[in-house]
Amino acid sequence: MSPFFAGTNRSLLITLFDIFILVVIFYFIKGYYMLTPIAVKKIDDVQYTFRIIDEGAHFRLNLTVKNLSDSLKSFRSHEGHYFEFEASQGEKRLWTWSKDKFFLRSDAAFTLNQNESKEFNTGWDKLDDWGQRVKPGHYDVRCRLMLLSDEPVLSIKLRIKESSK
Repeated sequence: MSPFFAGTNRSLLITLFDIFILVVIFYFIKGYYMLTPIAVKKIDDVQYTFRIIDEGAHFRLNLTVKNLSDSLKSFRSHEGHYFEFEASQGEKRLWTWSKDKFFLRSDAAFTLNQNESKEFNTGWDKLDDWGQRVKPGHYDVRCRLMLLSDEPVLSIKLRIKESSK
């Protein structure tokens, strides 16, 4: 044993080692969750959560709407669709989820009970609106719920790295 630990209780050394292992495990868990960018906004007892999951060739975009109140919450849209996703770099919009999609322009509604949530999912294949692969860099990805009342906008700063192909 080294002179530094001479006379030290062995159980104390094991405890220090255990703490070190726990710190390393926590670091890796924290690092894993940091790979999933997230934005959360609460408005009138409703929580809006926007996540981006990198699945390699594309990103999965997820918007969750959760009713935190003690009563029913109703959401109405007259756009024919409930959400919009878009990616931009600086002031230049590069990708819009609804581009080239057609929606019947009519009222649409959904209701959430207490603590109930609804998810909206889509994917972004890292192509711009013109079919070109976006370059590595920093992007602002926004999510918007298309409601008649407040339209919450959630935004995540995203870095696209060089492809490993």
